[in-house]
Amino acid sequence: MSTLPRLVLPCLLMLASLLVRAESAPSLADDQELTRWSIAEGAPADIWTMRYAADGKLWLGTGLGLFHFDGVQFERYALAHGQRLPASNINALLLAPQGEIWLGFHSGGVARLRDGQVQAFGREQGLPEGRVLRIARTANGHIWAAAGTGLGRYDGSRWTRVGAEAGFPDREAYYVFVDSRDTLWVCGARVLASLRSGESRFSVYRQTIGRDAVVAEDLEGRVWLSEPLGGTRALTDVLGMPLPPVAESGPPARQTLAKQMLFARDGSLWLTSAAGGLLRVPDITRLRPGQRLAGDQPGLQRFTSQDGLMADAAVPLAEDDEGGVWVGTNFGLGGFRPRRMHAVAALSSVGFAGFVLAPHGSGVLAGGGDGLWVVDPPQAPRQLPGGRLARVLAPAGTDEAWMVDTNGLFRVRGRELRAVRLPVDVRAPLSLASAPDHEGGLWLSVTGAGLWHVRVDGRAERLEALPADLGDVQLVEAGTDGSLWLGVADQLLRVDLQGRVLRYGREQGLSLGYLSAITSTDSEVFVAGHGGFARMVRGGFAHVDAEQDDAFGSVTGIVRDERGDLWLNGARGVVHLDREALERLSAPGPQLVDRLVLDSRDGLPGIALQAPNASTAQRDAKGRLWFVTNRGVAWLDPRLLQLNRRPPGVEILSLRSGDRTFKPGQPMALPAGTRSLTVRFTAQTLAAADRARFRYRLEGADNRWQELGGQRELLITNLGPGRYRLHLMAANGDGIWGEPGLVYEFSVTPQLWQTWPFLSVLLLLLGLVVAAAYWLRTNALEHRVALRLEERHGERERIARELHDTLMQGLQGLLLSFHVAVGSVVDGRLRAQLELALRRAEALITEGRDRVWALRASGDGDGALDSVLGQMARELLQDDTRLALSLQGEPRALDPLARDALLCIGREAMLNAVRHAGDLRRLDIALGYAPEGCWLSVRDDGRGMDGRWMQAGARPNHFGLTGMRERAQQLGGELQVQSWPGEGTEVRAELPAQTAYADPRDRRRGRWAALWRKIWPRRRTPAAD
Repeated sequence: MSTLPRLVLPCLLMLASLLVRAESAPSLADDQELTRWSIAEGAPADIWTMRYAADGKLWLGTGLGLFHFDGVQFERYALAHGQRLPASNINALLLAPQGEIWLGFHSGGVARLRDGQVQAFGREQGLPEGRVLRIARTANGHIWAAAGTGLGRYDGSRWTRVGAEAGFPDREAYYVFVDSRDTLWVCGARVLASLRSGESRFSVYRQTIGRDAVVAEDLEGRVWLSEPLGGTRALTDVLGMPLPPVAESGPPARQTLAKQMLFARDGSLWLTSAAGGLLRVPDITRLRPGQRLAGDQPGLQRFTSQDGLMADAAVPLAEDDEGGVWVGTNFGLGGFRPRRMHAVAALSSVGFAGFVLAPHGSGVLAGGGDGLWVVDPPQAPRQLPGGRLARVLAPAGTDEAWMVDTNGLFRVRGRELRAVRLPVDVRAPLSLASAPDHEGGLWLSVTGAGLWHVRVDGRAERLEALPADLGDVQLVEAGTDGSLWLGVADQLLRVDLQGRVLRYGREQGLSLGYLSAITSTDSEVFVAGHGGFARMVRGGFAHVDAEQDDAFGSVTGIVRDERGDLWLNGARGVVHLDREALERLSAPGPQLVDRLVLDSRDGLPGIALQAPNASTAQRDAKGRLWFVTNRGVAWLDPRLLQLNRRPPGVEILSLRSGDRTFKPGQPMALPAGTRSLTVRFTAQTLAAADRARFRYRLEGADNRWQELGGQRELLITNLGPGRYRLHLMAANGDGIWGEPGLVYEFSVTPQLWQTWPFLSVLLLLLGLVVAAAYWLRTNALEHRVALRLEERHGERERIARELHDTLMQGLQGLLLSFHVAVGSVVDGRLRAQLELALRRAEALITEGRDRVWALRASGDGDGALDSVLGQMARELLQDDTRLALSLQGEPRALDPLARDALLCIGREAMLNAVRHAGDLRRLDIALGYAPEGCWLSVRDDGRGMDGRWMQAGARPNHFGLTGMRERAQQLGGELQVQSWPGEGTEVRAELPAQTAYADPRDRRRGRWAALWRKIWPRRRTPAAD
């Protein structure tokens, strides 16, 4: 073999290997998705140092001061009033226990922050001069600072320069780092030294290093070093023992030099390059122990401003607890997370019509503006010849498909396209929607021509069961039972095997607007529209309104994975609903469910394609899910989906009431008169933090949990005086809810007029006013009654005088005349009759004189009232009628008019019993005295009163009951009549103390007793048996 072939062949082989290596090495953009926050999004510029805190915040030391970031917004560290930092350009940052923050400045000096207070340290406090680039803390609590002119140590009371006396020979220090063994590593201008925990002298690394060296530790405990002379390499083994340098074979490779290094949880190594940009080694195990990281290392990934990084001047790196890697630049902040969705690069160039997909083989068949593609990762997409503009695709078996383009309907098999002739024109864009029929055939909706069924052999027939005025069908779904589900405008239709059509619309609870997607199984139907998403349950629909959760708006694709979970392709991205979430959609009506949203931060290009000809979500034979967007096609494998399982906490940032702002802390007392409170809070998550959602519950006002969505500010209104407990909880971007752990207590100080002493005094005064008003009113009523009684007494006396002076005297004179006349009668029989009549007349005159005397005597009859009533009853009753007389309460002196009224009422009630009760065997008379008044009850055991008389209040043409009622009412009392058919009748008269009793003291006591009975009524005292 000649010399030329011997030289050319190895070169060709080497070139081929390099090309293969370059072809097979994935880029960082293929594995990780970058979210950017530039100055335009509020990020500070010149981010030189960065730390992740346990509370979920990212702290940024910048050229403009200290900031923290919660994944949504950047906030400057709030200093206490009158406090300020010694400088604003921060190069070093350390988060220490007890909330301490240590800062190192470009101009020199260190500051310690705690609760907004600043304590500055400089040369006067023993700190070496020069720019402070790094601060570290060892387990003994000592703070170490790498200053330009030396190494400083703070022991809790003062700073000390550490140098040769402690075994560190270099007069300059540029980097300090503490590893997991609590060993301190210090990089000087030319020296690397380490100080083990518990030792007092440094050990110096025997090889010289270059300036600007940095140190990091990997997950297995190896310490790595990156410096200009030796490059980037492992310095120790997993036990912390030094590794010898690895001899390089061949020409020296271009080495990498890091500004910062970070070993992420997945084992990858991240570096911000001194040459600019970002480097990542996905698998460091491919490096031999001690081997340098070369610039052409296989698998090394680069990411610069040309790839989307905010700027090439990148320095700090940090990893959060959720697997995200953060990089700070001089023009903003970037966050990297593993891609969960994979965009198909060959299908990223899309026109207005977008792509259509159909399962095909073990992948999918994609149709778009530039023809048909067979896509089955990891194989490269393969374009079929012909350049067809496919608008409808549907599977026709494992390796076959139906396709509609501008030329008509075709059956695709491999590279072969066979035309299928139909009685109607189905050329795109006349075909509206399609669905496979589970037997290899096709259902096809055609504009103005109805719905057609194309069988496997190409025969086609129109579905005649649909109403003529139905309109065009825009959605078709073939059920596994042979039924059809159709979407027409905002209505869902079901066509069963017998051709019967059932409609579902607003009357059945389906109010999603224009329908855009349908999917069905043997027992479930899901439908989506512009206004939300719904599941058919028990003839109705459980639905999620897009107004309540916009992730469910404008869904154009619904697909199930192999586990039965549901995936929706909508305007917010891809929405995942697991079985637990679907089970919450079990009752008709609006619902809220937990969900996962995947969007551009997960690798999804764009949003769901709107107004498609087919579902924009498909599943292939391998279980992968495919989604069509307005910017192409993407897929994911749900079995490999990694969720962020870290539940976030909630932090209250501030509280504001009116023009006053309060810092959260101990339980807070708001000023008197506070009616509203604004609470600002955030979730302790950085992974897709703007997708975090919140709930709250306010004890003391409403104990129910309320949904806040992504809102990070809560306005509480209508606060009254009292104590409150605010509960807050959050879900991270993947829908994992934290515990309701944050409870913030606050109270609203009452106004003077809202305090219990004031209210008590007010109630007391109100009671006194009411009592005084009642006393004045009753006094007025008593005075009025007294006047009426006096008038009645006067009238009675006048009537008595008139009767005595006129009628009685006249009658007496007539009797005397009659006596004289009788004496002259000779007939003995006639005389006897006249004498009998005269005796009767004298008896009547005597009774009349007694009545006149009664009028003048003001009712002061002889004997107790109960005795008089008993005597009356005995005179009226037959001998075989039993009389029961009872007295309740302590007898009191009665007013004459009240006594007379009770006597008259009692006599009339007894007469009614004797006359109308029928077979009267027993009569009960009860007289009662109480503080609030006097009462009399007369009850018989007769036949009772007619119901008509009870309603009328009296018997026709009889005035006994009317007279009794009027007598009671004239004295401010009442008369009650109760009757029971076949069991008797009770007449009860009640007179108030103000008119019943003669003693003024009894009357006053009666007033208060009556007031108390109004407030606290009691059961009526029953009549004695």
